[in-house]
Amino acid sequence: MEESRNRLTPRVSEQAELLRALAARCEREEPSREMDEAIGRAFGVEPGHVFTGGLDGDDVWLAYTSSLDAAVTLKPRHWYTEEVSFDIDGWHVTFTRGLGDRVKARSNNAPSEAQARCAAALKARAAIAEQEQASTKRGEANLNPTLSKAGA
Repeated sequence: MEESRNRLTPRVSEQAELLRALAARCEREEPSREMDEAIGRAFGVEPGHVFTGGLDGDDVWLAYTSSLDAAVTLKPRHWYTEEVSFDIDGWHVTFTRGLGDRVKARSNNAPSEAQARCAAALKARAAIAEQEQASTKRGEANLNPTLSKAGA
């Protein structure tokens, strides 16, 4: 059982790192179909669930990085949009969850609002993954004393 926990923990950390790296790309690169596909896959969307059979038989992904309509679909459930702003440096979007122990995910200086929303959503998903990992670790810590007493 310990071995399965050790295999799971790095996977969650790696997923959070992947999401944050993809968010950074959204904040600095131009929109692209390749990035749209990476975002779709990061959110667990398979092209068969979006569109298939585009031109030349290629799978077609939603244009997350260039379409505001597609980008708004990425905001995690139970998170709300706290801020959408634009200044000389670019677009900023902040998603927030919770009241007391609040968690925020903010994009910084993205070239477009769609990309800012993508970046904030990716950062929110990374925060969710990290919280789930921390919660799992707390649960394991709470279980270990019980298991030790039961084995004694």
